[in-house]
Amino acid sequence: MNKKIKGIISVLTAAACIMGTPSVLSFSSLAPLTAMADSQQISGEIDGYSYRVFKGEEESLCNYENSGINGFTTDWNAKYDLTVTKGISYEDKGIKAYRVADYEIYYEADITTTGNTYIGIGGWFTNPLISFNIVEAYGEWMPPGGGENVQRLSTAMIDGKTYQIYKYRQGIRENAFDSYWSVCIDKRLNQGNINHVTGKVNVADHFKAWSKAGLPLGDIYEINFELDAYNSSGSMELKRMDTYRDISNNYVFGPEDQEKPYAQHDPLTVNDNGSIITLDMESEDLKAGAEGNCSAILTDELSYSGDYSMQIITGNSGAFCYEIDPYDLPVSKYYAQKDYLTGAKIFNESGTDLSFTVELVEYSDSPQNYMKKTSLGTRKCYSGQWTDITDIPFTINFDQYHKYKLVFTPSSTVGFYIDDFYISSGEPEYASAAKGVRGDLNGDGVVNSLDIPVCRRAILNAMDDNVISVEGDVNGDLRSNVSDLVLLTRFVLHTIDEIPVSQNEAELIIGDAERKASDGERSFRINGGKINDDSLKAIVRKDGSISAEWNDTKLYILNSYEFYNGEAADRDCRDCNIRYSADLMYDGDIDMHFYGNIVSKDKTQETNFVIYECWTEGDETDKSIQKALDDGVLGTVSVNGKEYYTDHNGPMDAPSAVFFYRKDGASSVDKNLHIEGNISPIDFLGSWLKYTSDEYIISWAGFEIDAFNSSGRADINELTFSNPPDYQKN
Repeated sequence: MNKKIKGIISVLTAAACIMGTPSVLSFSSLAPLTAMADSQQISGEIDGYSYRVFKGEEESLCNYENSGINGFTTDWNAKYDLTVTKGISYEDKGIKAYRVADYEIYYEADITTTGNTYIGIGGWFTNPLISFNIVEAYGEWMPPGGGENVQRLSTAMIDGKTYQIYKYRQGIRENAFDSYWSVCIDKRLNQGNINHVTGKVNVADHFKAWSKAGLPLGDIYEINFELDAYNSSGSMELKRMDTYRDISNNYVFGPEDQEKPYAQHDPLTVNDNGSIITLDMESEDLKAGAEGNCSAILTDELSYSGDYSMQIITGNSGAFCYEIDPYDLPVSKYYAQKDYLTGAKIFNESGTDLSFTVELVEYSDSPQNYMKKTSLGTRKCYSGQWTDITDIPFTINFDQYHKYKLVFTPSSTVGFYIDDFYISSGEPEYASAAKGVRGDLNGDGVVNSLDIPVCRRAILNAMDDNVISVEGDVNGDLRSNVSDLVLLTRFVLHTIDEIPVSQNEAELIIGDAERKASDGERSFRINGGKINDDSLKAIVRKDGSISAEWNDTKLYILNSYEFYNGEAADRDCRDCNIRYSADLMYDGDIDMHFYGNIVSKDKTQETNFVIYECWTEGDETDKSIQKALDDGVLGTVSVNGKEYYTDHNGPMDAPSAVFFYRKDGASSVDKNLHIEGNISPIDFLGSWLKYTSDEYIISWAGFEIDAFNSSGRADINELTFSNPPDYQKN
């Protein structure tokens, strides 16, 4: 059993609406837990203590009731995660753990349990985000478990008990965070019997022990008595809990013997365009230089602007780095992953197109070596030309004892030039100012003949690689093509007074992304396991059309869908007609299908449908179809002149799901494919319905491309889910 990621969801994102609610949610200990559908959580506040019950899945049962002397009673039967906490919240008070001189919690509890259960003190820090646990007693399983993400750091004697101290990195990618553990090795819970557990926990002593072990501490968010259970049943009565605390206005312990690498000072000014730091490489800046086995010089051999750039001369490894003084950066008004933006112009002299990865590195040299690298984004840089790496978002959870730097690293060990490095504000009010002048492709602030070669080069790059390219985009459609060159040339020659803008609004998506729209509006999701990496690109347009590109992905998913809830609910199934036109160019395996859900108006039948329009010969879909044909389980249906194989789940007269496979849908690997059609779900499902077609509503409908071990491109030129206004229902 591992400590769950529930805290990120149930504590931080929900805290604003839960912890701040003065009303108390009380319920009988004889009544089962009733919580929110998604998180299965309830919470409240009583006598200055906040409490929360979280269960990870609906089938788990939990009863909870507050009791006197800050206690509670609970019983549970949990198949997966269950957490019960009661304690004091310090949300938004900005209390650093280093200010806590004493924090004593006295408790007395009776607990009977079988399975994986532990009790103790738990809580959260913010800035940086860290969870912590002080385990007083545990059952079958000793937390936090093993694995490569668990580090045992030291042993400490606290309150006469022996604790092992661990650091555990949990979560994935941008949701990863650290958790600190003090686990008492002296107390095991006797399974199936009543365990009387009582004692004192001085939380401040554990903070000090973690700091001594070299672990940075943050602002206290909450400190609770906590019960955690997994695949467990039992009951517990917390008979009493008393808290005594001494919190100073100054640090009373901590890494005061460490050197603070940055002196506090007023932040730099944010310019009207959002710029905070700019390096034009015309003079030396001690914060900028080389990283790794390489050197950096200012040179006038080549530059993007001005007379000089910085040349990175490589050895066995090489990168550009900029040492950030966090006090230079104004505090963001928004707590988001786009507090700041960075970028630069890079000239790749390797003779081969390369990718450059931008990382934020947090590090320190004492009391123990600490390094945390966060990948911010990856961009392709063409050989023999300048590439604009722009608006890479990052945020800093500032620890005054740590250092920070931005590092730009090529995918191969090569030399390169860098110019016009910057850090700017990521706050929304600066976004429009930072866009610059439409048609100014070389960034010199004016539109003139010098922009025409930039447009031509961008068009050639797009034609050579069949990629989505915005470097030559003039009309705002997020493509670089001949129409941009024509418009730009006409504007420069003064045959038109302004460059017309595409009316089909478009958004460029880089890397994995998801956009959830309101009911009845279009949503989409892109997932290739690459965060802010331009080997995955997509253009999503106002009219619902999509252009997408993926490179070297094990699994790539693109889907676009509409949910019909709220004001869009009760939509007649006959109103759904999916019209599409797609051009696919790919290698590897791919399939394209449409799906959705219909429900009878009396709620007695609900059926999902999946309609496969194309797939690759020999892929898993193709193999499944061939096996089903061999087994004789597939039927056949004709819809709009096309033949489909059919299969289903559930009884024939009320299936839970029906699958359709277009008979001519198999295509070869390494192929260019054009496919189009109209799909009316009611035409496909007619023979499977209990009632006439006017007795059904559609809940949602969507489109999806799945690609496996593949590189490719998809132009979804048309994708609509509704009939035209003049359509007459049958």
